[in-house]
Amino acid sequence: MRINNKKRFIFILSLGIVLVGLLFGFLAYKGIGVPCIFYKLTGLKCAGCGNTRAAIALLTLDFKGMFYYNPLFIFEMLYVARVYIVCAKNYINELGFKYHLRPDAIDIIFLVLLILWTVIRNVI
Repeated sequence: MRINNKKRFIFILSLGIVLVGLLFGFLAYKGIGVPCIFYKLTGLKCAGCGNTRAAIALLTLDFKGMFYYNPLFIFEMLYVARVYIVCAKNYINELGFKYHLRPDAIDIIFLVLLILWTVIRNVI
């Protein structure tokens, strides 16, 4: 694949991610939320419950509200950005659009953090 096609692919993928994010944000702002399937099935909150409301709070610069809805929201978004950047870098280097074959320390720490947060938020 030529470099122009790679740049076009990354641009279209990035634009798609932004547009989907804006759509979900707009729907949530209008009161049309995306329900959590884990919560619907188990009655327990997952590590991502409250992320839509936290994103809206962040967009309105309500940092206290963002932290109230989901204290790990910023870490989750930073991790998603990291995964996306690694995938884009691998794609540009012609390694395919993939993350890792083996998890590294950051992946393991983040997974443990998510599991601990899920347990803590349902016990409290």
